[in-house]
Amino acid sequence: WVRSYSGGWDSRAMASFFVSITVAAAGAFSAVFQDDILPVKRFAASGMVLGAHHNATMALNILRAIAIAFLFSLTFHLTLWVRVNDCNIWRIRRVLEMTYIIMMYFLVNWAGAAFICVLTLHDFESSCIVTIGVLLGGHVFAMYSPNSRQISLDSLILDKYNLSTAIRWCCAMSPARYFIEAFTVWDSEPDPNHPNLADHLSGRKFMLNYFGYREENLSSCLSTLFSLIFSLVCARWYIFGYVNSTHFHWLYVTPLFAKFFIKLHMSLAIAQSILMTLNEEVGVRN
Repeated sequence: WVRSYSGGWDSRAMASFFVSITVAAAGAFSAVFQDDILPVKRFAASGMVLGAHHNATMALNILRAIAIAFLFSLTFHLTLWVRVNDCNIWRIRRVLEMTYIIMMYFLVNWAGAAFICVLTLHDFESSCIVTIGVLLGGHVFAMYSPNSRQISLDSLILDKYNLSTAIRWCCAMSPARYFIEAFTVWDSEPDPNHPNLADHLSGRKFMLNYFGYREENLSSCLSTLFSLIFSLVCARWYIFGYVNSTHFHWLYVTPLFAKFFIKLHMSLAIAQSILMTLNEEVGVRN
């Protein structure tokens, strides 16, 4: 990834693709290998509220996501600093931005894999197979959004059926697409001290246009990742309570769950709107 700085701008986007695969696999298989349902069933049989276990698991993985994101960020900036010997690389804003983007992407893949584990009734082998399939499928069209003509030309069996709209919707639901665009836009910040600034800016603009990326999409991509995390976590919690509830507590039908669900939704929506507003204000001032 650091070596991509010696190449052209297209190398930066391809490096982001491999970072996406690494972070996605780390987040997804963190959920799969952590999904030990036997203790949960024992807790449920003794009367423990399943929501407590779910929230504790989520809190643990948020801390894990922060640690892994900081590891990526510090390793990247340290290696880049050794390579180019430029102390300006250690800008706290850049380090924290990279940490935040990777943390969000780790969490969305963890939430997706945890949701898959519930759908497969916590079967380890089935969860692994489905998770690998989702990761591969999510990265197939992650670098671009295919149009109807591309789908028709590249297809062997879909020429008789117009499924381009459905395929585009599937591509739009890939977290990898939003991460790669957000990370590439962030990673390709123009350097005002570049010796050949005109060619530098021209090459950067060509690279972004080639992949269809836009600088103004950075906040919307992060907002989409946040929404995916929230949706997957809520869906996983509801199905988790439905599948694993016992006669001690029917979590999915109690008014307490409905009230907490609504409060959680409102709190996260307000927090997201505040964060996005602050992000836009800071971007305008910069």
